[in-house]
Amino acid sequence: MKNQVFAIFATLFLSFPAQAQIEVPAVQFPGSLTAGVAAVSTTLPVLSKPEQVAMVYYKLAGLEPPYTKWAEASDEFKKASDFDKTHIRELMVSQLKDIYNLSLVRTPLVLELPVTLSAYSFKNKGFLIESLTPETFFPFSYSGDEFAVVVASLMDYQWIAAPEEVVAMRMDNAQTASGGTLKMILHVESAGAEKSKPIMMEGKARYLMSARLAQMQIFDPATNTLLWQQDLRDQSPEGKPNQEILNLYTTNN
Repeated sequence: MKNQVFAIFATLFLSFPAQAQIEVPAVQFPGSLTAGVAAVSTTLPVLSKPEQVAMVYYKLAGLEPPYTKWAEASDEFKKASDFDKTHIRELMVSQLKDIYNLSLVRTPLVLELPVTLSAYSFKNKGFLIESLTPETFFPFSYSGDEFAVVVASLMDYQWIAAPEEVVAMRMDNAQTASGGTLKMILHVESAGAEKSKPIMMEGKARYLMSARLAQMQIFDPATNTLLWQQDLRDQSPEGKPNQEILNLYTTNN
């Protein structure tokens, strides 16, 4: 039952009330890599850092971050002499407040996930991502706090269409050479934050936020060469409200 709730959770989470959800406008990307595959960039993007995820979570939740706690968890504060600690704390709190005020939830998060693809289907012209599960999430740690990004309806995107066999061959060869995995990059749009309490996930209490999948890319992990990419904005399924199931999940944790 818990797994079923988790699978539904990512979809329904996008339907939170307006105060817990900030809409992100679609961004148009020019160009194309191959037929049916939209291009964003052919280079490996910079991944989102834990501090960015933490700031976005608190922006979405409409809450003030624990600036003092974060400052005191920093190496700068811990290594400072007792005489300097007060000054260091005040300086870092001021800097964190500035970062928070300048943070934009409109900026997409960039996440990485090692994936394993099935054998290529010559009949259906594509691969199946075998390593995704209904409980897949992206963990981040920042200054003693744990965060989790859940991508809504991620399981709906297990099929990787690769109609051109030359593209499929490159992907298959790269996976074989790397020992069975490829590097998947997800560009996601922040959508909502669970602000009532942290959720227990894999043994840790995590502050939970949801995101919409906007872009998928697959890179060769050995060379960071782009192998495949697709824009999914127009294909993302809409979430439906189901507060009862959300309550059940949070209660069980």
